Amino acid sequence: MTSADASPAVIVWWIALSAVSVVNIARWLLVRRELARTPTSEPLASEQRRMLVFAGVFTFVCAFRSFLPRADVQRICLVDSWFSTVLVGRFVATLAELSLMAQVALAVRGAARELGSTAIARLSFAIVPAIAIAETCSWYAVITRDFIGNAFEESIWGLTSLVVGSAGLYLARTAAGPLRRFLRICAALAFAHVVFEATIDVPMYVTRYLADRAAGASYAGFVDGIRDLASRWVVTFGWSDWHDELAWMALYFSAAVWMSLALVRAPRLWHRSPSPVAPATA
Repeated sequence: MTSADASPAVIVWWIALSAVSVVNIARWLLVRRELARTPTSEPLASEQRRMLVFAGVFTFVCAFRSFLPRADVQRICLVDSWFSTVLVGRFVATLAELSLMAQVALAVRGAARELGSTAIARLSFAIVPAIAIAETCSWYAVITRDFIGNAFEESIWGLTSLVVGSAGLYLARTAAGPLRRFLRICAALAFAHVVFEATIDVPMYVTRYLADRAAGASYAGFVDGIRDLASRWVVTFGWSDWHDELAWMALYFSAAVWMSLALVRAPRLWHRSPSPVAPATA
């Protein structure tokens, strides 16, 4: 496309994403330096370091995706580079999303064990496998260019957030002090994500799927799809190409990273929290 077709809003959005990502990397490095001073003999040190590794993967991948934005199924990007291909971007995104949910699973498990809820602790082991299934749906969508895969992917994310939010509220009933506040905040964020998926993300992908079906779209096979996502990308700064992507990417590459970084400190809450008022037995 010509420079005259470039949308100033898309350019500003890209600059803002990149700037936030630089700040997020700096924040991760500060947290890492802080943890380096924590004696390894402390019970929470190993848990926080695991959280830090997962947060690092998520933070740096989100920065990569901010510097080189792309839309998978449409095969569009802002930078003319092989690193902007869907094959690269989707691979690192899968690692990042599994890392984030590993953090969430560790947080739910740690709080559940602190509060004596064996059922919730066991439930936490299903979080990462659920997102692995969602990632499989995402890969189906990007390989075949069939948006129904994205609709299923985001539906699974929404259902997982519903479970996590419900678990947080359940545990908050018997928590005390900062741990209770943490669980309530996490539940609120999880439920907000459910609303986002139900009202914005899933309907968007379903609408695209229905439009493609109405237009008689054909879908790629596995081999052709892999070859296509590894070799084809279209550079565009057009508003019509990007306007549906701006909101979710802005939230994802900022607020989701902040949550990931905040989770690094989560183990301190159950290692140093007051005893629960009435330990759960479920």
